[in-house]
Amino acid sequence: MTSAAQAGQQDQDQSKQSEDIVNKILSELKACKPGWRAAFKSQEEVDRYKVQLLKACVENGVKTMEQIERGLAGARANTSDFFPSQGKFIEWCNGPKQHHEHAQMAMAVKYNKENRKQAKLNGSKSMNRKDKRDRLNDIRKGLDL
Repeated sequence: MTSAAQAGQQDQDQSKQSEDIVNKILSELKACKPGWRAAFKSQEEVDRYKVQLLKACVENGVKTMEQIERGLAGARANTSDFFPSQGKFIEWCNGPKQHHEHAQMAMAVKYNKENRKQAKLNGSKSMNRKDKRDRLNDIRKGLDL
């Protein structure tokens, strides 16, 4: 087999694998979202959803089955009966990691605000290292980190 033929075969294999994964996602979403029929009026709409879902996964770095399983778990945990948008599914796929990053940012902002507030109360004196560490731990507890 020539290298061009091998490359073509690999592309076909990857396309088939991608199609199988998207079909699995769609099947799982239909199983846990009984209102899915309201989202699709025709097979053409289902096919467009699948294409857009695949594009969304590629564009947003959803590359592993672990991420996809996380997304499906998010769908099962979500109380809505209706089909998620591609963006919502991607959010579920990337969930805990991105949530943790956002929580860390929120903690840093809150910490800085609290530190400035404390400095004003202390007559512009900055908090000492132990007070800063204690305050940071209090904020972490408040954010459930």
